[in-house]
Amino acid sequence: MPLRKSDVFRNEIVTRPELVSDGYGLNSVYLFSNLISTVSSSKTVTVSLPPDDVSLVYSDDYQVNPGDIVAITGSNPGGIANGKYTVNNILTDTTFTVNEFINDSTDGYISFMYPSGATLVGFDNSTSCVITHNTVQGALSDLDAAVCGSGGSGITPTVHAELRQLIHLADGVGGPFEGFATGAYRVTSPSGALFPTNITWYASNLMLAKIVEKITSYTSFNQPSTVQWLVYDSDGVTILAMVTDTISYSGMFEINRTRSITNTPIGGALTVETHKTVRQLIHLADGIGGPFEAFPTGAYRVTSGGVFPTSIIWYSDSSMVSKIVEKSISYNTISEPDSITWKVYDTDGVTVLATATDNISYTSNIFETSRTRNII
Repeated sequence: MPLRKSDVFRNEIVTRPELVSDGYGLNSVYLFSNLISTVSSSKTVTVSLPPDDVSLVYSDDYQVNPGDIVAITGSNPGGIANGKYTVNNILTDTTFTVNEFINDSTDGYISFMYPSGATLVGFDNSTSCVITHNTVQGALSDLDAAVCGSGGSGITPTVHAELRQLIHLADGVGGPFEGFATGAYRVTSPSGALFPTNITWYASNLMLAKIVEKITSYTSFNQPSTVQWLVYDSDGVTILAMVTDTISYSGMFEINRTRSITNTPIGGALTVETHKTVRQLIHLADGIGGPFEAFPTGAYRVTSGGVFPTSIIWYSDSSMVSKIVEKSISYNTISEPDSITWKVYDTDGVTVLATATDNISYTSNIFETSRTRNII
């Protein structure tokens, strides 16, 4: 006796129409029928099948499976249930549930479509660094997210340039910001020196694990002759990168500097979350802060407080409506900063995305000896 379509269930044999399906186009449709109703409370869909078919589960030409896509059109009133849905469970010969919310409706039309063929082909992700799914469709989605930022999880050059993170926007002191563990501890040595030779950020005040280190040597006129930055791996010991600037002067004025760079490539995919904790000197070394490329031109900075400013704010423009990054400073009795707080704002200019506060200690109220950073 010959084998008929009705003798084979779709979940037993994957056929050519399923493999070539893209999951949404006309070439994916295997059944078109009338819609009777949809019920929001139970997410139930009821259909009226063509005269020669009596069951969604068992048919000469198709079997509806969980995961199939259905497209509803012409629903009443006013197309309220129109859209695409995913089959969850087959209830009866003419009813099934969907995964997504669906409005109450009557009448209309419904197209049943095979899911993308790539969702039916397996993939071994056991040796992958960014792929977590085990189908070809899932693996490609993971790669797309890692390379192109699909779904907001990856970083493109443009996204990287405009990221609103304190690690980019804060000024002057460098070191870890959001994404790093709170409690980072900075030590300046020699203690009480007017021209410190070493500034090191540690993971905590135990001073066991280094994050980034700055080493400075001076000329006989106390001008920096070499400045070296070292950034450490999460073990606090292994050096990931080293940058050394050798500086030349004409009298008091710097005329040039030569930079040598040694680095170890950082593996894995860069996402918005992993980007915050990436241990690169471009993030951790000290700088001048504020918005740069990919931010709108016309950013406007306001300094308040006179000789000892208590507030420095970058706004999107001179209207001062939308903040980008804000720095607040409090001082001890001899006008040394004892607390510095940075806040970085979302694109609405109001919502605070991250906050970091440094509490600073001094020798003789003059020379900084350490600071503790709290990160929210």
